[in-house]
This record gives sequence, structure tokens and C-alpha cells, in this order.
Amino acid sequence: MRGLGTLFWSTVLGGSVLAMVVGFAGGRSIGNAAVRRLHPKPVTLPARPAVRVLARALSGAHSLDAAEDDRDRYDAARDPVAHRPRGWAPHGFDAQRERARVAIVVIDAGIAGMPAHAFLTSPIPFTLVVPAGADDGGIAPSAPANGKHVLVDADASAAGAVAAACRRGAVGAIGSERAVGELNALRGACGLIVDTLLQDDAAFYETARRFHEPALSRDVIVDGRDGGPLLDAMFASALDRAMRTGVAVIVIHARPHSLDAAERFAVRAQRDGVDIVPIDALLAAA
Repeated sequence: MRGLGTLFWSTVLGGSVLAMVVGFAGGRSIGNAAVRRLHPKPVTLPARPAVRVLARALSGAHSLDAAEDDRDRYDAARDPVAHRPRGWAPHGFDAQRERARVAIVVIDAGIAGMPAHAFLTSPIPFTLVVPAGADDGGIAPSAPANGKHVLVDADASAAGAVAAACRRGAVGAIGSERAVGELNALRGACGLIVDTLLQDDAAFYETARRFHEPALSRDVIVDGRDGGPLLDAMFASALDRAMRTGVAVIVIHARPHSLDAAERFAVRAQRDGVDIVPIDALLAAA
């Protein structure tokens, strides 16, 4: 009887083991078949990708210039950090006793649309550049209520229109060597002349000084090229000039990424003891 029981349980155990082996083999076979259906072998191998040689250049179809559609005369400035013309420098700046000052000039504010209004409402005391007349995008009439000052673009406006804009509250005119011929008509009309030094040419500034007009020139164009790290580096260059000489005039475009960089700069400037002021506040240092 004992032998019969042993034979019975041995048969049951052997059957169970056999069932497990058959089940494992069958499941593996079914799984492999499913994988083959999901990932069938390609009938033919794909063609090898063609190698394309792309030559980079400083000018032409594959250059950085060709990649941007909104080029303007400020982007094309030969030297983003300008050499100051003779006569424009603070006198006797004492870094131990005085705070350096910078002015941030926002160009294209009158034609940039909604992005410019973010500069208008910012707590930073930007100086906004607009064309004369009704083409100012509504910036000039709104500037005083928002604590902002306005410069009129003398390169884009006739002398009579610039003078009229100054009478309406603009603190001065900004231009380049292109507007030298307009300066005689502007004598005594505007409180300040600012030279952009776009072609490293100080004729606008020098002519204004010969006419005994209060005049300044820009120091740094921050955003001639896009990119946060580059903008921060250019702002740092302007900050260094201000801390060494007492003042700096910074030019930026009315673009959102430039506003972001200016806000980062404002925090750094305050930390380093440099004040951001409207541009006419720099006249006392000239």
C-alpha cells in the first residue's frame, strides 16, 4: 500500500513538472512570435544618410547675419563698446565717495509695439527713443506719468519735428553722423544731444559741442546680438566702465529678452553701488 502511494505522488509530481516545462516553452514561443509581429525585420536596409558639408562664414548665406531678418543700424555697429570722444568724461570722479551712474537708452520704443510698453511700465528709469510726431507709438505722451524720459530719433525725423517734440517734453535728440546736417536747426531747441557712435564716428557729438550744445555719447550697445549670456557680459562691460569713470550710457533694443537682461543688471548695479538714472541726469558729469 505504501508503494502504491509513493507511485501515485511521484506521478503527480512528474506531471506537474512536465506541465511547467511545456507552459514555459509555449509562452516563450508565443512571446517571440508577438515580438516579431511588433518589430518585423526590414525587407531592405535604409539607405545611408548623405553627408552634407555646411561651410560657415562671416558673411553670406551661412553666416550669422543671414540668420536674422531684423537687422538694424544698431546691430551693425562696428564696435559695441565705443571709444569716448574727447571731452565726454566725468571730471574728478571719486569712487570712494561718489556713486557711479548709468543711463539705459531703449531704442525703437516708438515702433516696437507691445514690447515697448513693458519698458514704459518697468520701475527701471529707462530713457526711451521715439521718432518725432504721431509715429511715437503713444510712448512719448505716456512717458512722464511712468517716470520715463524721452529722446527723439534725429536720424529718423526732420529737425523741425525734433524741435517740436523737445518743446512737448522730450529731453533731447539722439542721432549719428547722418543727422549732423540737422544740428544747426536744432541749436537751442533741445536740452541734450546724444551721439550713438554707430560707425565709430563722433561727428554728431563734436558738432554739437562746437555749437555749445550739451552733448553725450553712448558707451555700450548691449544687444547687437541675441543671447542671455552675451547680454549679461555686455552689461557687465558697461558696469565696469561706469565704476571706473563714474558714468556710462547703455543702448538696448525694445525687446523682451533685453528687458530681462536689464532687470538682472539693475539688481547687480544696485549691489555694486551704481545708480540707474535718466540720461539727462548725466549732464552734470559731462
